[in-house]
Amino acid sequence: MTTDCFDRNVRLHYRSCVGLDYNKHHLAELLMKRSATDCYSRLIGVLGVICTLAAFVAVDEANALPASSVRRLFVTNNTYIGSSQPIISSKLDGSSSQVIAFSQGGALDIDAFENHIYWTENNFGKVRRASLDGSGIETLFQATPSFPAVMPAGLAIDPAAKILYWSNQQINDIRSMSLDGVNPQVLNISGLDTPYALAVDHLNEKLYWSEYRFRRINRANLDGSSPELVVQDGGDLPTVDGLALDLVEGKVYWTNRLLDRVQRANLDGSQVETIIMASGSGSNLRDIEIDPISRKLYWVDDRKDISEMSYIYRANLDGTGSELLMELVGQATGLAISVPEPSAATLLAFGLIGASCYCRRSA
Repeated sequence: MTTDCFDRNVRLHYRSCVGLDYNKHHLAELLMKRSATDCYSRLIGVLGVICTLAAFVAVDEANALPASSVRRLFVTNNTYIGSSQPIISSKLDGSSSQVIAFSQGGALDIDAFENHIYWTENNFGKVRRASLDGSGIETLFQATPSFPAVMPAGLAIDPAAKILYWSNQQINDIRSMSLDGVNPQVLNISGLDTPYALAVDHLNEKLYWSEYRFRRINRANLDGSSPELVVQDGGDLPTVDGLALDLVEGKVYWTNRLLDRVQRANLDGSQVETIIMASGSGSNLRDIEIDPISRKLYWVDDRKDISEMSYIYRANLDGTGSELLMELVGQATGLAISVPEPSAATLLAFGLIGASCYCRRSA
């Protein structure tokens, strides 16, 4: 029992990858739920909570020192500069923006453990990665005669399992491979049709995706088994360009391009609500991203067809406090946020604190 709980606590941090706030609250909840009824066991349990949370606070403070340089916002912008298109990095408030690479980028995601940025190039049938400063660009997958009709669209990472998922609109499948591009596989998901945006629920080991044609959001186990419908509305979900998960509150967020709004629901699809209505003429809401530490929502409003401009906004997770962060010439599409993670050695040490408390209570 003690070993199982220790393994679960360590896995929660590695597989959640949604910021330290979630792990502190959830670990405290787990420790308290397992407190025994006698006074001695309760005292040890409380001490375990205090020690573990104090350790996470120390990590928070250590990570906060370089936060301005480590926690960055990344945007793909499909406007031509020379012969390529820029990937832009900025502070989370949109300031100090800079071009880190030129590439026909689409969807984005970040591997916070290895400090890599990943993106799709759907027009060229590629999945690529680079360091967070844009150096060392690698092509992990490229369409070949053996994989001819390939159009990578959405992309999502499970950093703990070191797996990358990407959707293929052209031949209606979702694929996975290791983060270095090895061992590509096609997930066995029946009934897929124009899969696009992807998001990974690391805690519950679920993969979410949107489908253009059937106007729905689905989910399945990470191996593609047990697919199920989450949200479907023929009038309201024509093109879901962005998906984001808030595992703290158990919510799925998406952008609705037809009605120019941001919506959310519980992870099972219940209680759908609209939290943001776009007000600009010619809005096309595209990718969406959540910063789990500041508890903020970011999204792209592409108005290229009207004004040749795109806008990056952020707001609170309930849609209040909306603010404009960036104005970009061209068609911005993908968003990603780099969130610093403590080292594996640090996490292991903190996990041992909780495990030792369980051992003492079980003795």
